[in-house]
Amino acid sequence: MRRVLTLLFAVVLAGLVASPAAALVPATTIDDVVVSLQTDPVYNDPKAQNALTAAQADELRSQISTGGSAIFIAVLPEAARSSNSTEDVVRYLQQNVGEPGTYAAIVGNQFRSTSQSAATNAFQTQQGNGVYAVLSQFVTNVETIDSGGTVTTPSGSQSTESGSALVPLLVLGGLAAGAGGLVLVGKRRRDKANAMSLAAVKSTVDEDITAFGESLDSVDSSAINTEENRADWMAALDQYDKAKRSSEAMKTPAEAATVTEALDEGRFRVACVQARLSGEPVPDRRPPCFFDARHGLSVKDVQYTPAGTAQPRDVPACAACSAVIEDGLDPDVRLVAASSGGRQPYWQAGPEYSGYASGYYRGNGMDLFSTVLVGTMLGNMMMGGMYGGGWGGADGGGSDFGGDFGGGDFGGGFGGGDFGGGGDFGGW
Repeated sequence: MRRVLTLLFAVVLAGLVASPAAALVPATTIDDVVVSLQTDPVYNDPKAQNALTAAQADELRSQISTGGSAIFIAVLPEAARSSNSTEDVVRYLQQNVGEPGTYAAIVGNQFRSTSQSAATNAFQTQQGNGVYAVLSQFVTNVETIDSGGTVTTPSGSQSTESGSALVPLLVLGGLAAGAGGLVLVGKRRRDKANAMSLAAVKSTVDEDITAFGESLDSVDSSAINTEENRADWMAALDQYDKAKRSSEAMKTPAEAATVTEALDEGRFRVACVQARLSGEPVPDRRPPCFFDARHGLSVKDVQYTPAGTAQPRDVPACAACSAVIEDGLDPDVRLVAASSGGRQPYWQAGPEYSGYASGYYRGNGMDLFSTVLVGTMLGNMMMGGMYGGGWGGADGGGSDFGGDFGGGDFGGGFGGGDFGGGGDFGGW
């Protein structure tokens, strides 16, 4: 049934995907590619070394939409792979787009897919004709396999793989009249999921704003009588107002970064005021407490193994959490509403919290995603520049595809092709 819905969705959209520019907006994370593929079967990044032209991308969309198979293709720059394999990229897309089908990606100069025979046959037969020819042949091969046919692998063997059979025309005919309704159902489902993610993240930042407001109330403002303290105090109040306004204006979870950036700056300014009022040195600018940003600035790094990871690492901690860790106990960790249900530490709760954490930990030259948060859901997603790297797979452990990878490498000149691990594709 899900394949039927996917097919109908593609058919209805065939005449609607009219804006190539929408598909060519550069991604900031691999999850932007995931979101795009949920409504558009082809993601073509113009920064990719082997990017398609806008016309070629549209032709590929049309071929997929009219062919009857659920196929998802991404053409990405080398940055999308970072320290991972291209197989990892395809795995991540397959596991996170949330639709059954055949997935493929060209990342830099490498081509991989969840359908080994479809990919390697396309690569072998069309590698001299350009990237578009390879991908078009790949789509044809997937359709052949899904309809119960076979394609020839490089060794000459025949393969049907495990693609689903072509949906009977009678069934499609019976459902076609309701296709528009099914598309709306899919859109409503996505809109509902997006609204739930936004609500969860907004609730989290609002709790942080409330906690910051309480810290402001704890300061004896009548004792603020120096120029330095007045400047820091006014800046803290400004950041508090900015956080509230930004939270009210949030339209996407990613916009939480603006809120948490303001809260981070505001907390530092309050810490400076409190230090001067107590006759203590102004604190160094440090990231918030890893365990719960509402605790305020960290005072030192402590050894800790975050939930969902295997290796201990140094994490920034406030004085109270540092003491708990040094006593051999576990500190109270900030739990938030998770996309998978229930409550999880914010670093394992889902990609919607990337903006929330980024605002706290990417300012002032700090990037804890590539250090403290390595191996966590957020760290895996955010590390590595434009797309993020080091994420391995959606579950963080590189689970099995349920099928072999195949394909080849673009760039360098054809060297006979080891299609299990990639051949070389030159001249593009």
